[in-house]
Amino acid sequence: MFGLALIYGFLAAAAALFVQVIFLYFTGATTLDSPSLLILLVAAMLEEGARLIFLLQLAKHHPNATSYIHALFFGIGFVIAELSLLALSPTDFPETILALQMVLVHLVGTAIIYCGIRFRNTFPFAPLAALAMAILFHTLYNVSI
Repeated sequence: MFGLALIYGFLAAAAALFVQVIFLYFTGATTLDSPSLLILLVAAMLEEGARLIFLLQLAKHHPNATSYIHALFFGIGFVIAELSLLALSPTDFPETILALQMVLVHLVGTAIIYCGIRFRNTFPFAPLAALAMAILFHTLYNVSI
């Protein structure tokens, strides 16, 4: 089941990337050298939204794959997709500290979303509250780099 969580995380990142590319195409963004706050916010919303949707689907279709360890593997799958994208991009791979920060941001975002999903039985709006917190956290990170 850990492999399944890893695959779901990878697919969530791939889906987020796909939608981000479509969004950038239709908004006419020509450069990402100095993206606007709107683009950074939308990127965070898409990534965290994809994370929520895919974690919910993992929990729905595979209830045995909803432990903290599964969430960690999901986050690792997401990170693998992000690092693969960076490795394949024409720009230089970021410094080690930036790559580690990116890993941490994605793992923390996964943990936040996962906690929201875990508490949805006691607090029905927990996934949405967790999504808002993860988007805020991710956006603040995006703005800081």
